[in-house]
Amino acid sequence: MTEDPSLNEAIDRTAAAAETFVTGDPDAYTALWSTGGDVTIFGAFGDGVLGRDELVRRLAWAAARFDGGELAYEPMAAQASGDLGYAVGIERGRVRVGGQGPHEMALRVTHVFRREAGQWRLVHRHADPITAVTPPTAVLGDIPVGQP
Repeated sequence: MTEDPSLNEAIDRTAAAAETFVTGDPDAYTALWSTGGDVTIFGAFGDGVLGRDELVRRLAWAAARFDGGELAYEPMAAQASGDLGYAVGIERGRVRVGGQGPHEMALRVTHVFRREAGQWRLVHRHADPITAVTPPTAVLGDIPVGQP
């Protein structure tokens, strides 16, 4: 992990909270986030959201899609510089989503942390299920540029 023990603890708390998230409970994970209006998330079964209120709504909605499961975090890299830090890893587990499963789930995850009042808080998460090399054309869709 990092040379900053407090960031390592924040990464561990984030991993533990993600485990409860897949049981349908977003509270522990939501509590780790900054209360600032600049928080963002890419994922949680949707596109990006900006702002604390939108984030809380998205996390509650996404957690409610899970019907249970287990999740483990595999760290890849983490670092801090000043009051910003990041952690990159893989979340793997067996989960039930939307009444289906259990199914294997693997997400590439990036968390960005900011030190606020001496404590690391999440300010961004990006997660996606692509965990293998894919052809470049796999990112192309039928939606024209500029359309939702």
